[in-house]
Amino acid sequence: MPQIAPLVFVSSTRDDLSDYRDAILRSFPALDVLYRGTEFFGARPLRAHDVILEELLECDLYLGILGHRYGAIDPVSGVSFTETEYRTAKEAKIPTIFFLMDDSQKIYHGAIDKDLGNARKLENFKKTVSAETVFQHFTTPDDLVGKVGRSLQTWLDERKSHLRQLRYRPVDEFENENIRKLYYKSPGDVVHAIQRVNFDCRAANEHFYGLLYRCDLHVDIVDAIFDRLKHFADNDRFCQMLLNIIADLRGLRPQAINAIGGRAIIHERFVDDQLIKLVFDLAKDGDEDVRDEVAHALSKIGANYPTRLSQCRELLEKLETDSSQKVRDRATKSLQRLPNKLVRRQAQ
Repeated sequence: MPQIAPLVFVSSTRDDLSDYRDAILRSFPALDVLYRGTEFFGARPLRAHDVILEELLECDLYLGILGHRYGAIDPVSGVSFTETEYRTAKEAKIPTIFFLMDDSQKIYHGAIDKDLGNARKLENFKKTVSAETVFQHFTTPDDLVGKVGRSLQTWLDERKSHLRQLRYRPVDEFENENIRKLYYKSPGDVVHAIQRVNFDCRAANEHFYGLLYRCDLHVDIVDAIFDRLKHFADNDRFCQMLLNIIADLRGLRPQAINAIGGRAIIHERFVDDQLIKLVFDLAKDGDEDVRDEVAHALSKIGANYPTRLSQCRELLEKLETDSSQKVRDRATKSLQRLPNKLVRRQAQ
């Protein structure tokens, strides 16, 4: 039977548990599990506490990992971000599984909290987890991966009927096969897999989003992902993804803006006002390639969203005086493409 790939929030301190965390994340594709965590937070214009809520409350399961450090303190809650994430999951009644590092595991000196106050908070946090949650101890990264995998499989098996009833369309065997291929070594194989999955497959689009955060991703894969994301039917999720990517991944801003412009001309899709405003703001970006893509996108936004036409025209006229010849030429061409009178849809 087809299953939906659930979204798992991975919560831990980072510096001391990076090897453990990476080992878990590498194991998730084989389990058909999607993940969220601090890798996706980046430099968004929100407080860290708010970003945690935004990401965590979208998830189906909270997976906590705790070693011998309490971690950075959240100024909003006054406790560590890891404990804030745990408390948020419990309050939201998100299913929770937890893993505590065994005291016998050998670790480097810097992985132990030296601050006495934090050490006490860590012990209290561990006592809370032990009292409220089913947990397991772990030692090495491989040991943790094995225990996480077995726990997740048990959780999935127990919730098969529930997962099939979620609002997202189930993942069939064809899509599962191509999602697994997203992690092949050959860029050609990955691009082929990206092009084969259904536009509205939630699991695939979440994997695409996660892949973009890998620093070693081949440019052909990046282009193929953005080409697919612009067709994603979930407008709210598309907006959230693109806002995060533009804030977090400066090097991918041109491709992200291109995808926004491409989505503007797809009749059955919609570009959120937040994204349109962001494109307008990026007309002043210091990167020539970003301004060039903004000029390109403005012609598409202006041609398809009547309430934005005058703003698009005004910005393009300013870009015609840009310091870059490439941007000036693009702005001129985009102005020529703008209609005098719009015939299509209103921006919501």
